[in-house]
Amino acid sequence: MPAYDPTKRQRSLRRRRERGCTVYVPGEVLAQAGWKPDDPPPYYRLWAGRKGSRVMVQFYREAS
Repeated sequence: MPAYDPTKRQRSLRRRRERGCTVYVPGEVLAQAGWKPDDPPPYYRLWAGRKGSRVMVQFYREAS
């Protein structure tokens, strides 16, 4: 698998009849956010941006 390139646009995934999409977050980006490779996957929340075509992702270590 090639190294993650933060300057390259990536395509999200949509399967069958899904209305949403899946976005892959590379391990390098999770490491920059403070996650170690053997940590469990983070919980997350999403917010849509006010100006459109932006989504903010907030990672959490615990579900609450």
